[in-house]
Amino acid sequence: MNFSVNKIKEQKLGKVLTILTKTIFFPLTFDLKMSFHTFDIFFTSFFIDKIAKNFFVFSWMTINIFTKTFLSLHHSYR
Repeated sequence: MNFSVNKIKEQKLGKVLTILTKTIFFPLTFDLKMSFHTFDIFFTSFFIDKIAKNFFVFSWMTINIFTKTFLSLHHSYR
């Protein structure tokens, strides 16, 4: 008796999940596929901008550190 009740509950849950995926998940993925091109362009430009800024900051910091160490070594040997 208990086994059949659990089986019926599983079947109802499976039907509910199937309906939810057909009504919500598939249209959402279709919309994402349709808007993926603009989404991709936005994110690549965003990440390229972030990488360029981070690279500029990183290179400026390394140049700054090297010049400071070079100047401190130069003045210490003088």
